[in-house]
Amino acid sequence: MAVDESALLDMRVSLILELHEGALDVLIRHGFTPLAQTHLRALLAPTVTLRQALRIRSMSADVERELLDELLVVTSHAHEVPPLASTVTTDGRPR
Repeated sequence: MAVDESALLDMRVSLILELHEGALDVLIRHGFTPLAQTHLRALLAPTVTLRQALRIRSMSADVERELLDELLVVTSHAHEVPPLASTVTTDGRPR
């Protein structure tokens, strides 16, 4: 299930981290370095939405766009179902 940009911006950072593997690395890489520390992540992430965090962090529009684009990629892969071809053989039998 892919997340659209508006929904992502309104989501609590803790929920993004919980639901989307790889989001933590993206956020840390874009300057949200306190999230690298478990105790700070537990304290801060549940208290703000991504939109609020971006305002607090105040980054350039280009960097913010890059961050959002990367998070949208990460979130788009969160609930993908493997293609049918990978679960059956060419003659239709399950692998």
